[in-house]
Amino acid sequence: MANPEATFSQIENGLGRIETLMAQQLELSRQQHETAQMQGRHIERLMGVVETLLQRVA
Repeated sequence: MANPEATFSQIENGLGRIETLMAQQLELSRQQHETAQMQGRHIERLMGVVETLLQRVA
């Protein structure tokens, strides 16, 4: 039969790894959100530039 203290230690280690992975995933999600917002702002600026150029050509 497994040593209860060793098993408890393994469970604690596993939970610690899960906590670390969840924190990393949260940070990646935050970074992806910021990147998407930045890309949206760039697209809006580009659309404004294209609109201005089309008005000048027309």
